Amino acid sequence: MSYNELKYLLDEITPLLLTHGYRPTYYFEGSPVTGSEGLVVEIKIERPLSQEDLTLVKKLMRVFGVEICGETNERC
Repeated sequence: MSYNELKYLLDEITPLLLTHGYRPTYYFEGSPVTGSEGLVVEIKIERPLSQEDLTLVKKLMRVFGVEICGETNERC
């Protein structure tokens, strides 16, 4: 995933979370540069997502080929 694709994805997810009363905090690790191990983005919110919101966020992420980790606190 390129930097521009990641920015577009976060620009789509952030308003969704904010309008549903979540306050996301993003943590970035790594680099989107070709040849690196990639970029890890952690999205932390103060309360669990509703089932509907979780399903929508997962669908958006899968469209971009994003690997979803940490649903049960495990790491990828």
